[in-house]
Amino acid sequence: MVRTSVSKTECRGFKSFSSCCYLSDMKKKLLIVALVAGLLPTLFSCTENQRARQFGGTITIELPPGEKLVMATWKETDLFYLTEPMDSNYVPKTKTFREDSSWGVMESTVVFKERKSVKAE
Repeated sequence: MVRTSVSKTECRGFKSFSSCCYLSDMKKKLLIVALVAGLLPTLFSCTENQRARQFGGTITIELPPGEKLVMATWKETDLFYLTEPMDSNYVPKTKTFREDSSWGVMESTVVFKERKSVKAE
């Protein structure tokens, strides 16, 4: 727990009470800077798949035109999905792949969007 005030008895050994309070404020600022500096690389070094898998969340994948989703699976932080060509009468769908974790926290969702291929005339 971070305290916002410092008593005069805690500042023994400092020339003045104001220099003791300044040091306390500096410690708070250093702590905040250290936390931010520690978290930034973690957030920016992960791919979108890794962030969705490890921290929960939703990722949307637009499949190539003319491809339909057959199956999807995770292997650690990697997402693998199997597609096949659409039949001419197939109606594109949006399919959702959800993780159901045992604790119910940080569950991931992957949304696959299928689309018809555009034929050149």
